[in-house]
Amino acid sequence: MGPLMFSLGIRSLLRDLASALGPNRLILAYLDDIYILSPDDSALEQTLAFFDERQPSIRLNPSKCKSLALEDIRTDGLRMLGTCVGARSAREQFLQDKIEHEAATVTKLINLPHQHALLVLRVCVQQNLRHLQRSLKSDDLVHLWDKLDTILREAVARIRGLPRPTDQLDATVISLPIKMGGLGILSYKTVAPHAYAAASEAADTTLAPILTPGTLPASTQLTTQHQRCQEIFTGNKEALLGSLTPEQAKAVVEASSKLGRVWLTTIPFQPSLRLTDFEVAAALQLRTLAGEREAHCTNCGETNFFGHPEVCLQRKFRRVARHEGAKHIMGQALASTPGTRVRLEPLGHQTSRRNDIQVFSLLGSQATGLANAEYDLTVVSLANKDARATKLPNQDTDPSRLANKYLDSVADHKVRHRPRSNLPFHPIVLSLGGMMNGSTTKVLASWKRVMTRGTYNLMLKRLSLCLLQARVRSFEL
Repeated sequence: MGPLMFSLGIRSLLRDLASALGPNRLILAYLDDIYILSPDDSALEQTLAFFDERQPSIRLNPSKCKSLALEDIRTDGLRMLGTCVGARSAREQFLQDKIEHEAATVTKLINLPHQHALLVLRVCVQQNLRHLQRSLKSDDLVHLWDKLDTILREAVARIRGLPRPTDQLDATVISLPIKMGGLGILSYKTVAPHAYAAASEAADTTLAPILTPGTLPASTQLTTQHQRCQEIFTGNKEALLGSLTPEQAKAVVEASSKLGRVWLTTIPFQPSLRLTDFEVAAALQLRTLAGEREAHCTNCGETNFFGHPEVCLQRKFRRVARHEGAKHIMGQALASTPGTRVRLEPLGHQTSRRNDIQVFSLLGSQATGLANAEYDLTVVSLANKDARATKLPNQDTDPSRLANKYLDSVADHKVRHRPRSNLPFHPIVLSLGGMMNGSTTKVLASWKRVMTRGTYNLMLKRLSLCLLQARVRSFEL
């Protein structure tokens, strides 16, 4: 509330100063940064006299005050409010200094564990100059934004352990939002013109009635930066999917799913949420579609394709470990619901076959929000033979629909071959990359309604890391 209260407190003082300076002077203030537009150079002298005479509670520091001609600003530039206006040379030097400072910061990430380095890069470092996209006129400084993008991609390549910073595929995937399967390190070069246009439009709407009192803006319907960029990102994703193999395209779809992306934002505040450097490097290679570097698998001799390590019969798999890990994570989260009893792998009726999780509501479904039911978990790879053989009608190749059709077929098989039980049955089908079919999404949505927010989010994080760790065990750097 501090900035708001300060603005309210200084408003009357600025109004009195405007009256003292006269109608030919215009005062614009952002908190304690105050600018006076005047047709002559006497405004500063009159302002100092105003403060000397009134002696308000807010004092003016003359050493921080100066008077500049607009012609000089156009020639030499002016650094103000965290940005720079005026001549191209001044703006270029300003941005160059900022980028050099960021480059020095990025190099320090090499001293951190990979999981920490990736978090700091994504959440902190890459955000440091985002405000300049909106406040700095940079349509003639595109080469500097491109330089910053390269610095960020090189940082990703170092963490990934596979240098490929100039590759167009890297540039596209790294700059896509994580909800679209990328790394969320948005390209400054791409975003800057749209951010500046959105900020300019918003500023014009706000300033129009101030600069020309009595007028109203032509339109109050603003196009936000998000709206402007979303179209660009969507187009980039569609172009990317169209250029990939079916397995790579499905990998992008998996990476955009909730479980497929939540590991990127998980802070390792407890041991179960920590990833080793190897796991992070392998995860980045998978997410950036680096794939296998050899034309043929060194284990089985078969031709390599994206996802082959997940189905290679000569490699060690962690099918049991990932299944048991995911089962226990879900069971622990469900058991935290008051009035609920959870049993793992309960014996079925007159059979030795078992479902994975059995839930009983001791207080009734209306009290707990969770009905009695049994759940059976399956984790599959979208690179396996059945998934690659799945087709859509009318030669449709949409990777999302292809993946969902295969996952639905696995769920249907589970329902048809479930162990006999008197309780309602729900299959839980996850892809190795974290994608869920429709019925599984509904199951987790029902759990979300009865679990506390912290419990549900922790379950998702642990599930995401569990699947990722199992997936990278068969990956060779």
